Amino acid sequence: MKRFKRRSWGWWLILWRKPRFKIKLLKFKTGGSISLQRHKWRHELWLILKGTGTPVCGYGLASLPTALKPVKKGDYMLIEKMKWHKFTALSPTLVLEIQFGELCCEKDIERKDENI
Repeated sequence: MKRFKRRSWGWWLILWRKPRFKIKLLKFKTGGSISLQRHKWRHELWLILKGTGTPVCGYGLASLPTALKPVKKGDYMLIEKMKWHKFTALSPTLVLEIQFGELCCEKDIERKDENI
């Protein structure tokens, strides 16, 4: 498995992993956005280390899940499994992502769009 991956929105780096636990560092460029996605087997805790961004979270897809207030350095978000979520950086943003659950791998991503 790759430890570092460039994406259209920035990059991610795996810092530590065990079968039911993974820690990643995500670097978003200004305007960078992950796809609208959810996970069947894991929860995620996001800690904003630098920058600002706009998260979107929710369970339903009748319309886009609810946009939340912008987050900034020191804020955190708990993303429960099966909850649709998306993130768009308003400035260069660094996020510590802690994954935990039954399965913590890239295969556990269901996307509604392909902004990877």
